[in-house]
Amino acid sequence: MGYIYIIIAVLVSGGYVAYSSYKISSLKTENESLSQAIQVSLRANKELEIALNESEIEHQKNLEFLAKAKSENEKERVYVEKIKYKIIKDNNGTCLNAINDVFSRLQQQTRDSNNTKAKSKERL
Repeated sequence: MGYIYIIIAVLVSGGYVAYSSYKISSLKTENESLSQAIQVSLRANKELEIALNESEIEHQKNLEFLAKAKSENEKERVYVEKIKYKIIKDNNGTCLNAINDVFSRLQQQTRDSNNTKAKSKERL
């Protein structure tokens, strides 16, 4: 009868060893799968960081452009106000004087624009 208990114990321990081996194998496979997923996530994270940095740079450029546009708009507003007050102040002023002032400003803008274009061509 003692041999039966030994045979049962051997079979149970063999089954336990086989099950443990199977579980270890499946855990290794799962671990490899998770490692690959982590690597993919890390690469995606790096790419997102690069895209975010590029977006921040582009945003900064846009802010600078808006500040410049606001400055130009403010210059134009001040110039128009100056002409308006000049016309109001000078009761003897004519419409022709106002037109000459506006035309002078348009010529100045054209010169500035041409200078900017020439400088940008020189850079290229």
